[in-house]
Amino acid sequence: MTDEALSEVRDGFSSRRDSYLAEYLDRPFAELDSSIDPVRSRRELQTAQWIWYPEQNSPNQPPSGLRYFRRQLTLPPQNPIQQACIVLAVDNTCTVSINGKLVGRANGFQHAKLIDITQHLKPGDNVVTIAARNLGDKPNPAGVLGLLHIDFEQGAPQVIVTNNQWQTSDQVVEGWDTPTEDSSAWPKAEELGACDSAPWGEVKIIRDVQINQFVFSRLTFALAALHLETESERANAAILEAIKVLRQEEQATGEFGLHWLGGVFYRIYGLFGPGGPMEGRLSDDAAHAMEQLFADWAFTESKISESDPEHTWRLWGSENHSAQRDATRWAAARMLAASPLGETFRYQDGSTAQEQLAAWRKYLKRYYRERVKRGMLIEISPSGYGSRTLQGWHNIYDFTDDPELKSLVKAGLDVWWANWAQEQLGGMRGGGKTRLYPGAWALAHHDRNRAMSWFYLGQGNRAHHHETLPVIATTTYRLPLVVMDIALDPQGRGVYECQSRRLGRHLDYQQSLLLSRPNEPIYEVDPEQGGIVRYSYCTPDFIMGSLLFGSHPKDYWTAISQQNRWHGIIFAGEPNSTLYPRCETDRSTYNAHWAIQNKGTLIAQKLRHADATKAMRVCFSTDLKRHERDGWIFAQAKNAFAAVKVVRGTWDWDDARWLRCSDEYTPVILEVARSEDFADNFETFQQEILKQKVSIEDDVLHYRGLRDSGNFTFYLQSDQAPELNGAPIDLAPDYAFQSPFVNEKWAEGVVYITKGKRKLVVDVRQATDKNGDTPSPSSGETP
Repeated sequence: MTDEALSEVRDGFSSRRDSYLAEYLDRPFAELDSSIDPVRSRRELQTAQWIWYPEQNSPNQPPSGLRYFRRQLTLPPQNPIQQACIVLAVDNTCTVSINGKLVGRANGFQHAKLIDITQHLKPGDNVVTIAARNLGDKPNPAGVLGLLHIDFEQGAPQVIVTNNQWQTSDQVVEGWDTPTEDSSAWPKAEELGACDSAPWGEVKIIRDVQINQFVFSRLTFALAALHLETESERANAAILEAIKVLRQEEQATGEFGLHWLGGVFYRIYGLFGPGGPMEGRLSDDAAHAMEQLFADWAFTESKISESDPEHTWRLWGSENHSAQRDATRWAAARMLAASPLGETFRYQDGSTAQEQLAAWRKYLKRYYRERVKRGMLIEISPSGYGSRTLQGWHNIYDFTDDPELKSLVKAGLDVWWANWAQEQLGGMRGGGKTRLYPGAWALAHHDRNRAMSWFYLGQGNRAHHHETLPVIATTTYRLPLVVMDIALDPQGRGVYECQSRRLGRHLDYQQSLLLSRPNEPIYEVDPEQGGIVRYSYCTPDFIMGSLLFGSHPKDYWTAISQQNRWHGIIFAGEPNSTLYPRCETDRSTYNAHWAIQNKGTLIAQKLRHADATKAMRVCFSTDLKRHERDGWIFAQAKNAFAAVKVVRGTWDWDDARWLRCSDEYTPVILEVARSEDFADNFETFQQEILKQKVSIEDDVLHYRGLRDSGNFTFYLQSDQAPELNGAPIDLAPDYAFQSPFVNEKWAEGVVYITKGKRKLVVDVRQATDKNGDTPSPSSGETP
């Protein structure tokens, strides 16, 4: 593409931004449900008991794993339900269902979660079921505490609390969560202690989802209105209302506290508050309220001791939570350092705002250098978490006063987007992924990576509504022309392989446990031996990708690198066109499956170390034309052909999309090719696939991939690394990125982004790496 054409696309950013922001002006505010009363729920919770399955060998220190709970109830048919909710705390995590339908989840024992279930109960027989998981690598306390409160149109409410009237089991059969299931043989739950008893302590009531919806609906409106210079009085009132509710509900801290909300808050303050480029649109009252909110949060949540640049791979909660918290710590320090409030303010550790700001600047500079040098992020291209991480990056880029830090943030963004650009079709990113929840992939219009790209490139579906996207929409950062050219020219990119070395393993699992607190895990990531290679085979018609790694126990990996891993194919032509293997789960799998891939051949299998997984399945999006033939399942996409082989056992179909393997540990072979390579003849492709030989000897699969994909050896007991052409995959290559477009030696800090005559060199080395005296990050583009 010409510079003029790319510049025209880039110049369209502002009009796309303004039309998008205008949509928020008419969106209704979310309101708190006044019928859910946290004070009443707290009072009723005092009558509940912590319960668990009666373990025979370790009643006070049960082993890790799942336990199941049931409580049946009958509701009067002549007295309609007015309102019903569940209040639930758990050590450690659980799902709750009513009459077989999932209604919510809870995590943690310090806060009980409120879940509205009014629409899920029915007159007559009902059953409430809980599947609770005790986490950990050794026996430790576990329990469930909660209640069910039902208000009727007439008469007194019905309250059911957790106690020994609940039934429990350590294993279940299909239908266990339905009212008709006979659970008479299930034992009674064991009572472990009343609410607030040891070892759990005081339990508080939260309704974080409702609070976040309340706050975000007001903040996104305010950001849009102030940016478009309309309804400023209402916008400032909305900000003050959001802050008031946050304080009333005491939800500025915790898993979804101010760090989760801080990106939008600080975008508003940075743009429209004191010293901002649009200063004056934020009222003094709203600005002062924000400053006090951030000060109160930062007093306990921002510690100088946690800004050590040597620990930028020590992650809190998850990678995106950690990045959002660090960005909010920096934002609080910058806000307070320039505010009269900060002149006398002292953090809990005695530090000043100026000291905090200097510390977080230093930390963040190392953070961005490390990401560029070591494969970028551990949460690899999930559909949602990327925008949460990047909103903080954009805030720092737009509002930092430190030129070096700004340059390093730009370097991080340039490299992130360059990697995205080379592995996407129409805005949908292919390749291996982590933390991709079930169902998310089928909803391509909710992929926020794709939505972010719409502002920059104007391709694909219009960005949907989400609280992180107005932050991205109002940034001054723009994609380099070479990145835009890579993204917008899939035909010109041709056929190629992309590889990157990724981090993911624990540096020290026991150290991570020692650093962690209840509901606040810490991941001490190994910055050198990551153990993961991300491989993608890219064509204009499809992208097949996988994560390559060895077989290791769950504790070898950080949870964020092993949760909901994804391997598979995306096809051009349809926004949801996909084909991928995936282990069945209610929400999350850990260390579920592994794979080997070369070019258009991929073999995946459920790991023997898998956790929270069920059957091995394969998903065919509904646009694919498929049929079964001689032990293969063939699928035709717009310009590509694919084939799937279930190596062991049989299969059946759960529905129009999901194939279920009878053998949960069977390998699954995926083959994919461009239809033009077979003269657009589907029959020719099938005939060639049917010639492929599959053999298993002593639990070792031998298979030669289609055409030049090579010879594959796959060890079915998960006891040896798969091999390609007789050799295992090198999981510690000397590159961080390797492709025709993005290249960097491992840990060097110089990334070369090229397409044709365009070239961008991203250099984040410090001057000491160059035999100089001062740091000098640089990012230079050659047209």
